[in-house]
Amino acid sequence: MKRLIAVCFSIVFTLCFALALVACGGGDSKNKIVFACNSGYLLDFQERIEEFNKIYPDIEVEIQAINAGSWGEMLQTISTDIASGVGPDIADIASEGMYVFAKSGLLEPLDSYIERDQEELVESLNAMDENLRNAHVIDGATYSLPTVWNNMCIYYNKNVLDAAGLDYPEEGWTTQDFLTMCQKVAEDNTGGNNDVYGYAFYNAYFTTIEPWLCAFGASILNDDWTASGLGDEAAGEAWQFLYDLINTYKVSPKLGTSDVDLFVQNRLAFMGSGLWYVENLRNMDFPVEDHGVVPFPSVDGTLRSVIGVGGAPIFKASKNKEAAWTLAKFLSSKKFQEEYLTESIWAIPAVKTAADIIAQKDDIPENADIFYESASYGRYVPAPAQYTAIESEVLRDFGAYIAGIDTLETALSKAVENINLALME
Repeated sequence: MKRLIAVCFSIVFTLCFALALVACGGGDSKNKIVFACNSGYLLDFQERIEEFNKIYPDIEVEIQAINAGSWGEMLQTISTDIASGVGPDIADIASEGMYVFAKSGLLEPLDSYIERDQEELVESLNAMDENLRNAHVIDGATYSLPTVWNNMCIYYNKNVLDAAGLDYPEEGWTTQDFLTMCQKVAEDNTGGNNDVYGYAFYNAYFTTIEPWLCAFGASILNDDWTASGLGDEAAGEAWQFLYDLINTYKVSPKLGTSDVDLFVQNRLAFMGSGLWYVENLRNMDFPVEDHGVVPFPSVDGTLRSVIGVGGAPIFKASKNKEAAWTLAKFLSSKKFQEEYLTESIWAIPAVKTAADIIAQKDDIPENADIFYESASYGRYVPAPAQYTAIESEVLRDFGAYIAGIDTLETALSKAVENINLALME
């Protein structure tokens, strides 16, 4: 844990001093900007920049693709590049990275830009849920307009549920409803290669641990992200529930088993994901009429979801802030999102009318309106400046508990202690 805290401190330290060392932005021209993104999204952003240049041909955008396996690696790379004088002007950053950049003082507050261009922005901003618009307001300052976002919901396999004689789940179902259905699906399992499971899950912060904590009314952190929330009784109930799915009720395969592979083989009833699994299932030729989506269950039937919101913040050291702001506005604009983001379905557009277009497509599962609807009640994924250290700690302790290495009490106690230590840095 000390090593993880040291890594986080190193990142923040580098970021804090980067501004004093050099201004970023690799272009010699006032109309050239550098846009950074994860290399996994390079092709997507190349296409988006092509669309941008159809309208703004005088702004040259160089894409800096960063090969990073985590937000910690992404942050370290960008901070090092800025200190070396080759950093970006603007970047694609999700919730998990926004706070560390903002808290470091590295980002340009955008409130004055938004106020100045209010007439231009009003149509797009009014088409976004308020919860999304406020996602990157940190300590009273706005650091990014929302571009895309994701939630967590449950995909259900109609073939599996039909074979078990079960009705399809509906909004307002409970964790007990979920468990009962999983048990029914798996009741004839023999331990063989053709067993059918209720649910499969990963050791993952956003897609497993936080949404199930949310379902039980708990969270990894408290409401203002100043302390661990894993000491709450509800947090223990959530972890116990997931442990029991594998080890007690035997309705889930071992931790980390590919849910989507079992799903397309009609050997899995439920899997948790966001909109991006629509594209996965389509690419795996799984018929859209054979699956549906429904909000996550909760202990009392209340609608709950975790959400993560992406944006394109501008770095304070940029030499070309106006050009970078032009790109930021474009990526969040109603016109662009309706015309382009409705074709590439890996995240939910921030603009509701664009999300509505997606939901009405023939190759989208029925009830797809639930994706955008969760914006109004969704809770931001806990991602303070110490996110990298906290994520590593949570995954380690959750994994040790599910594997039977630590007891529930031990795993949660370790997580609480070390998360609180990380938050003090």
